[in-house]
Amino acid sequence: FDQQPRVGLWNCARLGMALLPLLDEASAQAALESYRSTFESSIDALMRAKLGLCTIDPGDLALQGELFELLHRTGADYTRVFRALARFDATDPGSRTAIHAEVNDSATLDSWLNRYAARLDAEGSSATDRQARMLATNPKFVLRNWIAQEAIEAAEAGRFGLIETLRQVMSAPFDEHEDWERFAEAPADGAAHIVVSCSS
Repeated sequence: FDQQPRVGLWNCARLGMALLPLLDEASAQAALESYRSTFESSIDALMRAKLGLCTIDPGDLALQGELFELLHRTGADYTRVFRALARFDATDPGSRTAIHAEVNDSATLDSWLNRYAARLDAEGSSATDRQARMLATNPKFVLRNWIAQEAIEAAEAGRFGLIETLRQVMSAPFDEHEDWERFAEAPADGAAHIVVSCSS
């Protein structure tokens, strides 16, 4: 994630170079200069939504950074962690179970969850409303490489049912789709090496 702003700016600069014959240089430079602030404000808003936050707090960036560091260090699954976090309720100790199943560092996770709970309390967040917002923001299903590979292999064998199933699941990735729970599971052992390219 930390490379996205720089790469995005590089891509915009390359597009600007291609369009330079059609623009004056000052306009092109001004457009590029607005990129960083626009990106930062947009990503901040998106991350607050993923965390279920409604207000802006100066400590939010640090709170996000600590979570990303924890996920990176433990190799936790980004999608599954945010989905589990959506069900967190500071008043219900049992609501920590799902996220603890995803992050292999209970002490650091509990410390972070306590800070997160304090942040939610500071903005007067309703657990029910926040959970609903987060479940509508954090998908349960994403098209993972192992799923795409399975669909490709089935299609190559002339079986297209899985593609239709995936089309239905991925057209509503925030829904529970209990019959297709396996597509929300963590990748099986050995699936991490599967790489599906954009041209697949």
